[in-house]
Amino acid sequence: TLWFLGYLWIEEEGSQAPASEAPIVVANHLGPIEPLVIATLTRGMPVSKIENASIPLFGSLAKVFLPIFVDRANPESRDLVKHEIESRANAVADGVFRSPVFLFPEGTVTNGTSIITFKTGAFSPRLPVQPLLVQFPHTPGHIHPSWGIPSPSLGEIFFRLMCEPYNRCRLTWLPKVEPVSPDEMTEWPGPKIFANRVQRIFAEELGTPTTQYSFEDMKLMQEALKFSSRKLALEQGGAAVELKVIQSIISDLDIKDAKACLKRFHSLAKTKDGELTYEEFEEAMGVNEINNLYLTSKECRRMFDLLDDDQSGRLNFREFLVGVSLFRAASPDCSDTFEEVLKFCFRIYDTEGTGKIDYDHATHILRAIKPDGTEEEWKATFNEIDKNDNETLEESEFVAWAMGNGKDVFQHLNFVFSPIVDERQDTTRSSDPLTEPLLDP
Repeated sequence: TLWFLGYLWIEEEGSQAPASEAPIVVANHLGPIEPLVIATLTRGMPVSKIENASIPLFGSLAKVFLPIFVDRANPESRDLVKHEIESRANAVADGVFRSPVFLFPEGTVTNGTSIITFKTGAFSPRLPVQPLLVQFPHTPGHIHPSWGIPSPSLGEIFFRLMCEPYNRCRLTWLPKVEPVSPDEMTEWPGPKIFANRVQRIFAEELGTPTTQYSFEDMKLMQEALKFSSRKLALEQGGAAVELKVIQSIISDLDIKDAKACLKRFHSLAKTKDGELTYEEFEEAMGVNEINNLYLTSKECRRMFDLLDDDQSGRLNFREFLVGVSLFRAASPDCSDTFEEVLKFCFRIYDTEGTGKIDYDHATHILRAIKPDGTEEEWKATFNEIDKNDNETLEESEFVAWAMGNGKDVFQHLNFVFSPIVDERQDTTRSSDPLTEPLLDP
């Protein structure tokens, strides 16, 4: 197969360690060629997504090497595969198998310009691993067989490779790497710390940066490319958000939520350039200067500017996702997240950015939360919140009061932010927040 694709011989530098000394081989993943090359040279047992088993020819070849197939649609598959990797790696170390387990810890293909986040499966056994650098030297005008996003189809890659009289593949074996520090030997986060160190080794040897992008970001990019009218803008990185970084802050966010948010972002960004303008944002929020249940234009503008982290005057998908995910995770039952949302809301109503809210701004919130109250009752509530009697509310005073009135405040925030959080909502909301469905906390 490799001969037909123009790989008449493989350039190798360094040497492979005995399998018993390095039972796991890890490599960077660029496309469909290096799995064939590594399997042929090492006779190793690959870890591969189960969909590859159905690819003509490739699937049949893969089964010869006793692969470990990962079913990403099966929630239980991750633990099963982790156990199987550990079991086989230990068997290799004990001499039961003569060939190593090999896998691509990035979990997906890339174009090779950076090393994305390593998954921990290869590092969970806490056994020595041997890094293998994969490179495809080529000159301009010749095909590079990376299969990232976007890229030619698999059939086009194979066809163009066969049109070349000769294609180059270079493999560089690095010395084996062992977990050495006590932190790396712990059950958790030992595998993650070990994986990060090996990721840095790959990046240093290849002369490329490491990134926090992950397999989940690739799935988001695939979802984004469904919006063909916006293809160019999203190909430039709009849907690549370093999801793992956001998840480290907002743990409830998963890939399903991110895809739903991307769909909502697409529906709101009517200019189709991959970013959300203030006018589109204001229209979605249903700004209303009269009804206290809605944000005023100044408050909406303030909210937009707070979300616009790079101050570009437009919201990209990452900025939108961070804001929406924070609101989605808000719940009076989760005090830490709810407190962060309340601090953000305080800054929205603090339209002048002074760190204080006067009575006029505060009544906008109080009337929305207690629509049946009187002016005297709202004033009394304001004075109750204003602990230092300076006629303004500071952030700490507002947050302390709101935490104590969590249910009422939450219902108001739920109503205010529903247009950008919930794709079922639109700007024709009813005037009663009690008729609106609650956000997913």
